Amino acid sequence: MRTTTFRLLAFLTLGGCCFAPTNTPDMPVGPSGPSAPGCPDLPTSIVGSWTRDGFTETYGADGSYTINGAAGTIQWLAPGHALLDVPSVPLHVEYDLALADATTLIAADPNHIGTVYTRSSPAPAIPAPCSALRAAWVGTWIPSTGGPNERYDADGSYAAPGVGRWSFSAPGRLHLVNDNGMTSDYIVAMSSVGTALAVSLPPLAPAGVAYRRGP
Repeated sequence: MRTTTFRLLAFLTLGGCCFAPTNTPDMPVGPSGPSAPGCPDLPTSIVGSWTRDGFTETYGADGSYTINGAAGTIQWLAPGHALLDVPSVPLHVEYDLALADATTLIAADPNHIGTVYTRSSPAPAIPAPCSALRAAWVGTWIPSTGGPNERYDADGSYAAPGVGRWSFSAPGRLHLVNDNGMTSDYIVAMSSVGTALAVSLPPLAPAGVAYRRGP
């Protein structure tokens, strides 16, 4: 994920610590992430109201969108990538969006600034495996902003482009440890089986990067 240069991991020399995969609730046997049975797609699961830093945004099932009461629309251009249009603001911008769990929405604007939203309307029933990404996260991820691919292996090791250990501290909360003990944390979510989004958590700058799954 990327730092202030929008490469949240590249600036770290990421290396090992002591995390090894165990059979926890965040390591389901069988499908996890968007491929798990019963997982709604993002345009369905995002419906409702969300808040952050004085803003309230509402997504409707009919493609409507409002920000602090100003009415507009959302148009999905690709999985996890949408055009928000509110003429009266004015707002006409593409965003990357993904749901980390039933009450947490993350977003990245065109400048790769990440934002975390909290649901303020009743949460829908979303099966727990949809947010349990430990199995689904394994593989290669290609950042939309360019730069080296990131590889997460099933044994808990990764290269991005440094080497280190990865684990989930909670569903959607990716924890990284480098070889000198430095740690970093991210909220991550998959908007489809082949797309993902990551937003860095303090003390890192709030950067956000979209990814597609590589071979």
